[in-house]
Amino acid sequence: NELWFADADLRQELSEASSKAHSEYKFEVGTLEEEVQWICPRNGGSSSSSSSSVAPPPAQKQPALAVMRLTDTHFLGFGEADIDSRYQQLARLLHQDKHQDSPIVAAAFRRLEEAGDELREMVSGTRTALAELLEITGNQTPVDHHQKRPQLALLAEVSRLCSALLSACGEGQSPHEAWKRASISRQQGKALYGPRNIEDL
Repeated sequence: NELWFADADLRQELSEASSKAHSEYKFEVGTLEEEVQWICPRNGGSSSSSSSSVAPPPAQKQPALAVMRLTDTHFLGFGEADIDSRYQQLARLLHQDKHQDSPIVAAAFRRLEEAGDELREMVSGTRTALAELLEITGNQTPVDHHQKRPQLALLAEVSRLCSALLSACGEGQSPHEAWKRASISRQQGKALYGPRNIEDL
């Protein structure tokens, strides 16, 4: 019920908190054994010293966010710089040129590359979705929208749109009263939902 998405100051504070959380986070790379087991979990056996010519299949596929240690909710989003920084540190340990005789390490390095690509695509898709949503609603570029980490801005604009739609629909129970409330909300200021009419949305 708190219309946080319409509070520019609060959104700016959240954006700054995200930047601070990233700057204060100390990413520490573990040992080769630890990182291989984390990225490509396997049941039993040594992760890096196996003499087998074929890497055993992983017990599970570690999600891309977990591979890059970007699951902390205090981050409030991430960008290419965050991904690249973690990738470079892990790649120095796992690069296939250093472990040509270990298919298990090679598999972990491939998963690292895949995770980096997945997350970069995720960031790009978030920016595209945000731009399309702003075009639909007619809202201006939000104060917390920047090229580094666009997830928070998208969440805010989606919340704005959902709030507008719910105020109009009233969950389908009392459409006349719902439209009345929506009209009042719109008259209170376009900063809340944007310049487009609620009917258009």
